[in-house]
Amino acid sequence: MSSNNITKDDENFLKNFLKDFYRQIINLENYTKYKNILSEWIQEFLIDNEKNPEIILKLMEENENWFSSLIGFFYEFGIVHNTIDKNKSFDLYLLSINKYEKNEDKKLTSMYQLLNIIISKYLLSFYYYKDILYNKYSISKEFKLWNMHM
Repeated sequence: MSSNNITKDDENFLKNFLKDFYRQIINLENYTKYKNILSEWIQEFLIDNEKNPEIILKLMEENENWFSSLIGFFYEFGIVHNTIDKNKSFDLYLLSINKYEKNEDKKLTSMYQLLNIIISKYLLSFYYYKDILYNKYSISKEFKLWNMHM
C-alpha cells in the first residue's frame, strides 16, 4: 500500500475486506438481490470487526489503486452517510480497469490490484446489466408459474 498513515492492523483488515468481498461476489447465487446481499454483508463485516465505515472509506480512498472497486460500491449504494453518487462509482469502477489496460506490460504489483480489477469488472457489469438480470429473473419466475398452471 502506498499510504504511510495506515497501521499494519488496518492494512491487514483492508486486505481481508477486499478478499472477502471478492468471495461474496463470486458466491452470489441471486444476482437480482446483489445490492442488498453485498450491502448487508459489508455492514455486518464492519460491525463484526468493530470498524467505523467512515474511517474505512477514508483509508481505502488513500489507497485508491487497490480499493477503487469497494470505494465505488460504497458510493453507488450510499454505505456511508447514505451519500449516493452513481457517477463517482462508475468512474471508480473504471479506474483500475483503465489503468491496467493502459499499462503496456500489464504488470501488477500485488494480488490485491488483481482482485480490485476483477471486482470492478463484476460491479461494472451489475451497474450496466442489473435491469436485464432482474427482468430475466422475473420472466423466468413467471414462466415457471405459468407452467405450473398448465
